[in-house]
Amino acid sequence: MLRPVDVDNVAAVTARNAMEVEETRAEIAKSCPESKVIGVVADGCKYSDLEMLVQQVSLCAHKAS
Repeated sequence: MLRPVDVDNVAAVTARNAMEVEETRAEIAKSCPESKVIGVVADGCKYSDLEMLVQQVSLCAHKAS
């Protein structure tokens, strides 16, 4: 089970379309260079995709801390 991580400046962008995810991720990263921004292609209606999103954000947050 994943535990909550207290890390500042981590953002995750998700959508079903990879191009939308990357364009949005890049725009946020450009606007907020001090932040770690990740993009994850996922369907917010699928529980398994949401679990995968949480895992990726948690991994990113652990690396940032």
